[in-house]
Amino acid sequence: LAELDGVLGGGEVPQWIREGWPVDGVYLIQRLVVAAPSFVTRVEIVAGQFGYAQRSDTSDGAVNLCAADSCAVVPRFSWRQEITAETPLVCQLIDFAATHGLDVAGFEFIEDSEAANAPLVYDINPNTNYAARVQAQAGVNLYHSVAQLCQDLL
Repeated sequence: LAELDGVLGGGEVPQWIREGWPVDGVYLIQRLVVAAPSFVTRVEIVAGQFGYAQRSDTSDGAVNLCAADSCAVVPRFSWRQEITAETPLVCQLIDFAATHGLDVAGFEFIEDSEAANAPLVYDINPNTNYAARVQAQAGVNLYHSVAQLCQDLL
């Protein structure tokens, strides 16, 4: 990483980068981010309004986080009631959705164990499946909210 910092500062591009430069010109650099504890949070937004935040347990290594009731073979979803419409990240996500014309969106993030649990948004879904259990815990019906949005747009 020190070599890459040098390049960003105007230094010479290392030989290993020049040799591995992809044909399409896009050089992707990634780092492993370890969530601690092992869960993903999904924030649901409908019509510019916060719906709820859902915790998805990934402690068993799960990567299929489909929240639809037909997908939820293992009960891994719960409501994160400490995340509200006033949470700074939620406000940023609502602004992002509005800026990009996303009337219905699910944003997924993890909390980086190496960065004082700073949230890292890694996925934006312009559609979603809702978990009935989480909706019941949160006291909302986002299916109704989506239907109302459609009615308002028609």
